Amino acid sequence: MKTWKRIAAVCLAFMLAAALSASAETAVTDPVDFLASELEKASSELMRSGEDINDIYSATTGYSRADIFPEKFDLRLRGVITPVRNQAPWGSCWSFGVMAASEGSILGGLNMTAEEYEQATGEPMDLSEKHLAWFMTMPLPDDPDNPQSGEGLHMAESADLHPMDVGGNPLQATAPLSAGIGPVRESEVPYADQEGTLSRQLDWSVEESKRFLQEFELKDSNILPTPAGREPDGSYRYNPLATEAIKSELLQGRPVTIAFYADTALPDDPVSKKGRIMTGLQAVSGVSAEELEAYADFRVGNTDAEGVSDEELNRLMDITLRLRQSSTNPYDMSALNREQLI
Repeated sequence: MKTWKRIAAVCLAFMLAAALSASAETAVTDPVDFLASELEKASSELMRSGEDINDIYSATTGYSRADIFPEKFDLRLRGVITPVRNQAPWGSCWSFGVMAASEGSILGGLNMTAEEYEQATGEPMDLSEKHLAWFMTMPLPDDPDNPQSGEGLHMAESADLHPMDVGGNPLQATAPLSAGIGPVRESEVPYADQEGTLSRQLDWSVEESKRFLQEFELKDSNILPTPAGREPDGSYRYNPLATEAIKSELLQGRPVTIAFYADTALPDDPVSKKGRIMTGLQAVSGVSAEELEAYADFRVGNTDAEGVSDEELNRLMDITLRLRQSSTNPYDMSALNREQLI
């Protein structure tokens, strides 16, 4: 079960840090390219003005027409989409999404397929997700000679989270990338612990000397309108113009990374999921074994959500709050319908 909370789409454009010269601009004649060009200008103007980014299309009325897009389009056929990779054992999906979009964007900018890139460089187009995830959550070390000492994300000691398991989104990823912190090649900072395994118990730290390594330089980070979400009353909201903005980026050869909120993302069968949930939460005080099992069964779908009584739903919410060690209930139960509560 996934709970859609908010979707944010970001397109990342890179250029080689080695300062390869950019190809000369050509006249825009194709209607899709024309729309993309107009949107880019309008977006830049809006970013400078500070107005609502959702008004991106107001300056291009007459050009924003879905029927100018081809019936089908697949960036995989262009050979710029890199393989799906495994994020286990951490909650680092956001970093994998950003790096995947970055890889495709770089290939598109170089006008090379992934195969051509590997032939030319001797290694695949594969950027380090670990480098981004680690340094996004690790502030600069204390240094009296550095005026930027201590800058970065500081977690509360009570959070008790591993730096690789904090979570993130494309907007947060833009901060280190724009500061010259990566991206670097996977071979430079591989996604593994210091022993080369995927153990959560071993050392996953990255040497501080590698913080400002950079294979490519971030040129643009285009924050696109949100295509879908929920209104305050729970009703579904869809913005077709935002979908056009995403299509426009894809047609220019730039993959888009999209973030959404899900209540669980354990890629196992229900039995394994339930066991992992119960193992991770059994030490929480104030929750009985029976309550924990009821919570885990509901989380993994063993419980028929539609058949649960309102009273049981309220009990499960109470268990959830106690598991999260929250002393107050952030939800107005009377304002939520059954679907929202589930």
